[in-house]
Amino acid sequence: GRDGYAAPRLKDANLSKSKCREVYRELVIHMRTMYQKCKLVHGDLSEYNMLYHDGKVWIIDVSQSVDLDHPHAFDFLREDCLHVNTFFEKNGTKVIPKRDLFDFITDPVLKDDEVDEYLEALQKKIEAAPPMTDQEKVDEAVFHQAFIPRKMDEIADFERDLKKMQGATGSGEDKSDAARKVDGIYYQTILGMKQDLSGPRASAVDSKAKGKAGEVRPPNGGASAGSE
Repeated sequence: GRDGYAAPRLKDANLSKSKCREVYRELVIHMRTMYQKCKLVHGDLSEYNMLYHDGKVWIIDVSQSVDLDHPHAFDFLREDCLHVNTFFEKNGTKVIPKRDLFDFITDPVLKDDEVDEYLEALQKKIEAAPPMTDQEKVDEAVFHQAFIPRKMDEIADFERDLKKMQGATGSGEDKSDAARKVDGIYYQTILGMKQDLSGPRASAVDSKAKGKAGEVRPPNGGASAGSE
């Protein structure tokens, strides 16, 4: 705060829609930084434990964060993504779909100097995509509850998953798009692999920029993060 007055919590900041979009983009980068640099997941992130000061968002209550080895770290991160998206979507921001946000935060291949380009490409996909279908909403709910391996030895049967991916991407459909529709396999990005499990990814930006515009479908309503 300033002059003895505390900075307002984000829920009380009364931001304009354009400022909400700016703050949302800033916040998702903070979430990625916590994960990639600090090796932490907040675990209780919402508009109640973020402050708005000097035109920026400040995350508080970081002492309760868990490290990435915590058995429920991914569960907590998905909850953080859900709470953040719910608040900003309610305030008119077209948010990044939860799985895409989770992947952005956890992607080990994405470099710091590629983050802006990655988010710009993702934003364009969100703007071009139609609203989520009922099935896609169900798929996102399933993703929220699914077990996600953090390393190769936690994968029950990689060969089975690979064959499943090869069967799903054998047609003319974009491989990355088709692979993301395969139920129960969510660990590709976390382990730095291509969506179809055919090998490691060389660049996060290339795979995002070359995908189809329809690959990412945003929730209904609102304006895109970072757009004017």
